[in-house]
Amino acid sequence: MSTIKLIILVVILGLSLSLFPGCESCDDCGPLQSEPTLLFKFFNRDSLETIEAVISSKEAVRDSIVNGIESTDSLKEVIDKFKNDLILTSDPIFEDTIIVLQMKSDSLLDVFKQLSDAKTSIESTINDLEDQLTLVNSGLTKVDSIISVADGNGIVLSSDSLDSFNIPLAVNSDNSSYRFIIGGKSFELTLNYIRSFVEDEKSRIVVLISNITLVDHNFKEVEISCTDCSNKNTSVTAYF
Repeated sequence: MSTIKLIILVVILGLSLSLFPGCESCDDCGPLQSEPTLLFKFFNRDSLETIEAVISSKEAVRDSIVNGIESTDSLKEVIDKFKNDLILTSDPIFEDTIIVLQMKSDSLLDVFKQLSDAKTSIESTINDLEDQLTLVNSGLTKVDSIISVADGNGIVLSSDSLDSFNIPLAVNSDNSSYRFIIGGKSFELTLNYIRSFVEDEKSRIVVLISNITLVDHNFKEVEISCTDCSNKNTSVTAYF
């Protein structure tokens, strides 16, 4: 074929393709299996219980100090009144007694200040612990890794520090098993569910998950919150 004929053929083909835009590639249509996900949250109950116990202990010490402050303050008032009563008598025989009472009053002031400083310090510690408690209660847990038990593949998350995680469910099975590595400790969890395959408006095959149930786990506790227990409205909360 001559060069001129080849050029004409290429031009004709180009014009033909431009007249049929329906033949262009389609990125969002045709068979496509959508991967469903499930919302997971993790709470460190060990830390929660430890912090709560320490706060309770510190509060008991603070309350004891408060009682000590009140007792010291009351005792100082009694001594000061007694001292003033003696002074009002203007009797020299009571001079030594007045001096002793003054010394005891000053000593009690020192005790009062020490107790007040200790109370302030403990209240500051309690505030710091309550901040830690708020952080733990927020669920901001660093998950080191999540592994699919079925194939041993790691599940990639968008961030390693969130208060919740959207974790994909297996679409080729009626259950998903995961291994979570959190703070160097390993936890496993298995879920069962029913899969339904439907076609959306763009002719894509979408997998719907329903009747989600907990099969097994080695967390301290796992709660599943849902209405019809589909992946659209279900959350899994795990306490470790």
